[in-house]
Amino acid sequence: MRRFAFAITMLTLTLAPLAAQSPRTEVERTQAISFSPILALFEVLQAEYERKLGEETTGALGVGYFSFGDDVGGGEVSWLAVDLKGRFYPNRALEGFAIGGIIGAARVGFNDDVTGEEDSATGLAFGVDLNWTWLLGDTQRWFLATGIGAKRYYFGEVDDDIPLILPTGRVAFGLAF
Repeated sequence: MRRFAFAITMLTLTLAPLAAQSPRTEVERTQAISFSPILALFEVLQAEYERKLGEETTGALGVGYFSFGDDVGGGEVSWLAVDLKGRFYPNRALEGFAIGGIIGAARVGFNDDVTGEEDSATGLAFGVDLNWTWLLGDTQRWFLATGIGAKRYYFGEVDDDIPLILPTGRVAFGLAF
């Protein structure tokens, strides 16, 4: 009887670590939503929704907004951009290096508090970006993305004060699901 109890005890102690070592079923993440907390510190809002379209491709919708005032002139300038982005990931969608194309629209507004004059321009934007993304954590639920790029804007009525080629960048954090 002692030998039987010893064998059952040893079998139980052996199987418990083996069960803990069994591989997890990996949940495939097909979407991510993120925002840039670093830019938010500077009152620039940037958010993005990205969805897997194929094994190596994604589509994204991005929104960016900032507004700043001029203490000397008493005016305020605002910028609102909405972009559609397509990205190619050479290894696996939503992970690692990606190169993408951007098409979007932007609205630049100016409000002079002294004269009450308001002016705005709306135009199209085209661009490219390079990104690196990570799915973090045991369940790969946390999404971290960095990227740089440039966009070219085409406004109907161009003001000399509006730059037409602007760099883009992101350090975004969010959730993958």
